[in-house]
Amino acid sequence: EKYDLHNTFNEADPPRPLHSIVPHSNMNLLQLVVFHAAITAAATFSPSSKSSTCIAPSRPKTSQLHLVSEADVIKSVEIAEKLWDEALAARKIANEVSVRAERLGQDAETSTSDVTASLKEGKSISVEKMEEAGRAQNLSLELGSLLDEAVEAQKKADEIEALAEEALKKSEEAFAQFLIDNPEEA
Repeated sequence: EKYDLHNTFNEADPPRPLHSIVPHSNMNLLQLVVFHAAITAAATFSPSSKSSTCIAPSRPKTSQLHLVSEADVIKSVEIAEKLWDEALAARKIANEVSVRAERLGQDAETSTSDVTASLKEGKSISVEKMEEAGRAQNLSLELGSLLDEAVEAQKKADEIEALAEEALKKSEEAFAQFLIDNPEEA
């Protein structure tokens, strides 16, 4: 026996139990599952008109679906631009901190060299020499903190730049989709 899925349901007919439509004794399990899936699909996607024999709904020919609007593209470009500005600002901060760390490193090296040379002279240790050694040690500690700050600033700049790259990619994809949706704009 063949079953015509297109005419099994009519929107005007009341629903019938599945066993009244399908003779279970003649169908194996796979056929029953396939038939059930087809019936479910037919019930879910009812025809748009009573004369139609197609299971899937028909699309109106007069409307167009635009997934990406011009406003969406503009917004995505603005987000990308904002992130690139933030990335540039973060890079400038990281660069400034690195320059300060480099200068402080040179000062710490000079101070440490002076203290080492003064201790090698073999003269007695004075309060002045102790203060110089303390300043050299403080410069080294400050340098360590500044280097940590420079590394963190660099990481932050890298993260923001990665976000900006992703936003740029998304804006390019949005623009490409906009051109697909709106070929007259190309």
